[in-house]
Amino acid sequence: MPTVVFARVVVSLFIVLLVPSAVSSQVEGMSASELFSKILRENVYEVTFDGNVASGPGIEWLVAEGAAAQYFLIGERHGLAEIPRISSSIYRGLAKVGYDHAALEFGPYAGQAVEAALAEGSLAELERYLTDPVSFGSVAFLDWVEEAEMVADIYTHSSARKGVLWGLDQEFLGSFGVHLAYLAEHAETEEQRQAVDAMQTRTQEVEHFFLRLSPDELSEFASRFTNHSSVELKRRLADLQFSHNLYGPWARPKRGPSRAVSNVEREELMKRNFLQFVRATRESTGKDPKVFFKFGGFHAAPSIDSQFGRITLGTFVEEFAKVESGSAFNLFMECYSGQRKGSGQDGNVDPSEAFECASGLGQIDPAGDWSEGRHPFSDYLDEADEVLLVDLRPFRDRLDEFPFLSRDVQDVFAGFDAYLAIPNSTESIEYEMTSR
Repeated sequence: MPTVVFARVVVSLFIVLLVPSAVSSQVEGMSASELFSKILRENVYEVTFDGNVASGPGIEWLVAEGAAAQYFLIGERHGLAEIPRISSSIYRGLAKVGYDHAALEFGPYAGQAVEAALAEGSLAELERYLTDPVSFGSVAFLDWVEEAEMVADIYTHSSARKGVLWGLDQEFLGSFGVHLAYLAEHAETEEQRQAVDAMQTRTQEVEHFFLRLSPDELSEFASRFTNHSSVELKRRLADLQFSHNLYGPWARPKRGPSRAVSNVEREELMKRNFLQFVRATRESTGKDPKVFFKFGGFHAAPSIDSQFGRITLGTFVEEFAKVESGSAFNLFMECYSGQRKGSGQDGNVDPSEAFECASGLGQIDPAGDWSEGRHPFSDYLDEADEVLLVDLRPFRDRLDEFPFLSRDVQDVFAGFDAYLAIPNSTESIEYEMTSR
């Protein structure tokens, strides 16, 4: 887990300088661990989860927090079947308090295609699109059944019928075939048609062909459309080239941009897309949109990433909300036992394989040593074996009194507003491509 320095930690550091450590603990006659346990007991919310629907006081509390905010963000561990199902339950409540839009971790064109499928035939039509040979694997994370079901559920419960899904991310590497099909349909010259046909043939022959292309090859292909009459088509090609460059550190490690530069540019893209969607929605509805976000934890975290030098999407959204006289609520969701699917973001783990779903906050061991990575909520998780939902905000002003918390754990407490941990998680189920 890369080192992440949250802006709120800076505030905590000033408190450390101004207030003698553990003074309030001594006044209350408690040790630091006793005080920590007391705060925990007072800020746990009950969540009932039957494997499909989450309910209870905890979900009601989250919806109430969302109602008071302009944006509700979920930072997640990818590859769990339970997270999109719990997210759906949260969104259903949020939809009743004005949340008509969902910002998700796929590209704008993918969002348009997904919404078009849902408008035409709901989940069944979306699944047809996601398993079609041309569009199979073209929408990031929607190759998992539970994620597609969540998106369909969001669309169903939103009162908006258009512009529900905001794809903020890059164009996914698996979407090249979809874009080529679009170019083939809109080609205006024989030269353009031949260029697309040749590229489609190569794409069918080589797995992940988009990554195998050199920047020069893609630029030369795009140049065939320089005189095309459609501004939208040329914008799509420019977005493909931008996405292709972002994949450089993995496809061309010695020739592409560094991972740091790639990650910064990706975060900046998400912010630009977010602002474009906000402006468009304000123009079409005359209202400030209330938006539900679901992204990987590092994107959603309100933080400054010291390793990659980026200000994350979560930080930007929180600050934007403040500038607009609003607020954002940020929930971190993960597992603490069970299995999860690899997502291509787990080091050397095969994305097609399931592996143990351990908490990123440490090992659950009530008798363990804090210096060896003991989970801060070990006492509760070891006994409960149920969904744990904790309001983290009451811990923030007293983080200096808990020296046993690691820096990474303190960052989570300082950056996220709430924490939800899931036991006995199951891996996401993958769709299978229909036969050609």
